[in-house]
Amino acid sequence: MSTSTKILSFDTAKGWSVANVRNFLESKKNDFSLNDAEIGKFEKNSINGRAFLKYTEDNLLQDGLRRGLTSNLAEFIKGVNNQKQLNDGECHNKISQRKEWIKLKLYLYSVCIVSYLNLQFCADILVFQICAIALAYL
Repeated sequence: MSTSTKILSFDTAKGWSVANVRNFLESKKNDFSLNDAEIGKFEKNSINGRAFLKYTEDNLLQDGLRRGLTSNLAEFIKGVNNQKQLNDGECHNKISQRKEWIKLKLYLYSVCIVSYLNLQFCADILVFQICAIALAYL
């Protein structure tokens, strides 16, 4: 599992082991101004990906990390968590759009069926052909 990606995804971090969290923090040592003792606290507390993503600034301070570090790290974690919320929102929008598309398609099918049944009585083939053309484009 790679821990050196430029943009960390929520799903990637969520699946991390304690060792993956440690490796990630070591790779970002300079970015967050971390020292070995602070990285060791994460390992000592068995912080895996799920636990890491639940950290807040208060949690980090309670674990004895320096204030500047906690502020930067908490902001980073919040950004990763916000990314998940954005992705969930996009997924919900796609599902909603798909549902609307299916509703429209069902409506057109029902119009065509009714038109077809009416054609049985009035032999107006043009309406049926228009429905068939419309359905071909769906």
